[in-house]
Amino acid sequence: MDIVMIVLRLIHIFAGTFWAGSAFFLLLVLLPALNTMGQEGNRFRQMFIARSRFITVMPIASLLTTVAGVLLFVRVSDHFNSDWLSSDGGIVLSIGALAGLLAFGHGLGTTNVTFRKSAALIRAIEAQGSPPTESQLAQLQALGRRGASNGRISGVLLIISIVGMSAARYM
Repeated sequence: MDIVMIVLRLIHIFAGTFWAGSAFFLLLVLLPALNTMGQEGNRFRQMFIARSRFITVMPIASLLTTVAGVLLFVRVSDHFNSDWLSSDGGIVLSIGALAGLLAFGHGLGTTNVTFRKSAALIRAIEAQGSPPTESQLAQLQALGRRGASNGRISGVLLIISIVGMSAARYM
């Protein structure tokens, strides 16, 4: 029994399930519902971004998933053995792994940055003690659109990654 592989797989699977599941829930369920709620939806979205642990927990889950995934990839590929990498399973897993790395980089470099900027702006608005200015509202709306767009890109990359990783075993 290879305890290192078991631990790495457990970390990769549980953190990856949390990461992808949370992203898909946010993109496919929560945000569309909030978009139909008008001001109440906007207020909840702002409090969720500014006060929840989402923008802290998601990068941690994605980092754990990615680090464990890279270590697993090194082990299953026999340290990037060219015969394994050129096999059908190796190619499919490599595509999934690449998409996962891109989802991690994109999410951390764009989506997370956008959420953090939104949270900072929301806290600044709260601290000023008056309603947001037109400029601040415009910034929040632009950040919201950018966050949703970046989230969709990361979501597509996650789907490619999940399909590649789950299908590689059967190639």
